Amino acid sequence: MKEGIRILSVDDAPFAKSGGESLVVGIVARKGIVEGVISFYVTVDGNDATDKLISKIRQSRFLREIKLVALNGITLAGLNIVDIIRVNSELSIPVLAITRKKPNQRAMEHAIERSGKGVEEKIKLLRKINKTSLSSRLNGLYIQYIGINGKELSAFVNTAYQMLRLAHLVASGVVKGESKGRL
Repeated sequence: MKEGIRILSVDDAPFAKSGGESLVVGIVARKGIVEGVISFYVTVDGNDATDKLISKIRQSRFLREIKLVALNGITLAGLNIVDIIRVNSELSIPVLAITRKKPNQRAMEHAIERSGKGVEEKIKLLRKINKTSLSSRLNGLYIQYIGINGKELSAFVNTAYQMLRLAHLVASGVVKGESKGRL
């Protein structure tokens, strides 16, 4: 992959844990320059994040230009898991799930069990993602990825992370009236 690719970086807004929907914002950028913004809603602790992300990318005028999707972890709106394997497979676009803290599968499974929402399906999906995707630690960040090799990964992580921060700030600013919080 060449260096100046367009990256779609996606994060959710603050949401009420009691249910409803959460705003999701995506920043399309190339070499750190923002070229566009997309947005959509997903169900808090639901199971529609993958479908809605794929649909939004397919409907986007940026579809042909997006060469990498970056997420803040593999969930949106609480425990709404994004099947990064399916996103990669259906769109033929590599996917990165970036976090500052090391992912803890046991803690995630425990949270899913406590939620009582789609427990078996979500745990099965989580295990499939963790088994199939690759993981790395770069620049103090933990990355799960699919569709890109480890050597190429380092060229895009910093830009993807900076645009994830921007998506986070935009989403929280829209929902709360002012941006707040750290990615």
